Amino acid sequence: MDYKQRIQSVLNYIESHVQEDIPSESLVALAGFSKSHFLRVFEAYTGFTVMSYVRGRKLDLAAERLRNSNDKITEIAYDYGFESHDVFGRAFKRVYGITPENYRRGRFLLPTFHAVNLALQQQGAEALIKTKPHTMIVTKPAMKLIGIECRFEDGVSSPDLWKQYFYEWQQTFGNIAHLRVEPEKEIDYALTVDRDESGYTYFIGIEVTSVDHVPSGTIARLIPKTKYARFTAIGPVGESIGRTYDHIFKEWFPSSSFQTAPGPIMEHYDMRCATHLGIPPEKHEMDIYIPIEPVKTETKEIIELQPYRAAYYKAVGTKG
Repeated sequence: MDYKQRIQSVLNYIESHVQEDIPSESLVALAGFSKSHFLRVFEAYTGFTVMSYVRGRKLDLAAERLRNSNDKITEIAYDYGFESHDVFGRAFKRVYGITPENYRRGRFLLPTFHAVNLALQQQGAEALIKTKPHTMIVTKPAMKLIGIECRFEDGVSSPDLWKQYFYEWQQTFGNIAHLRVEPEKEIDYALTVDRDESGYTYFIGIEVTSVDHVPSGTIARLIPKTKYARFTAIGPVGESIGRTYDHIFKEWFPSSSFQTAPGPIMEHYDMRCATHLGIPPEKHEMDIYIPIEPVKTETKEIIELQPYRAAYYKAVGTKG
């Protein structure tokens, strides 16, 4: 089964179980990937984190029922897996900007959250990459980084971390600039760390020779020696980076014998994408490092249990 089929099987499972609790572990098992790899692949194919997709489908169908039935709001909340009326109301308002009660009274037009069908997605998206990213398997030695970071959660507004980084660079990093590794290359690193079902932490900083002094407002991150697949994106960074990630997870990984390993995904920016040096955007280059390991998992079948058997196993355990 190829990547698209695996993710579509997960989407189909979500759709047929949308009124139930859907633990991410079940979806990982169905896809047959490691968890870290599954989270990345699912987002690459759908544009959503796993739990934001599940929540989006639940709220979309709940809104339809609010509009087309006289069922109690509490009953609708429970039917779509929300713990209470209040939890449902907060989730509904966070996404739609209106309470379920006001929506039912006013019949406002809400944005829809359709189920994703990968077979209907535009084919040939890989053609958008005029120059395929150069790929190399590399092992990088351990690294010491100092920088700033922010947690990005679905549905929660976050600051522009890059803008903050450049604006506050001198006052934040000025007194440790002499510790920078290869200062003449002006290398900046961006890490995606602690990715889970609902979001990730984004870190921006510099590689240093020592973390004995960590300036106020920054943190240190130590990266162990790691094996990576390195991809060199070519073109305007704002455009090429997204296309390169699509290439990585929709083309390169499916045809390789690797999967994403636990650990940060790292973006490497240096003088090759320095607009102030007169380098035209179409010739900009930056590197993406994906930690990799050999594929270890196999696709598993999710065993359906009748409600009374599920309750029994929950009460006494699988060995009861």
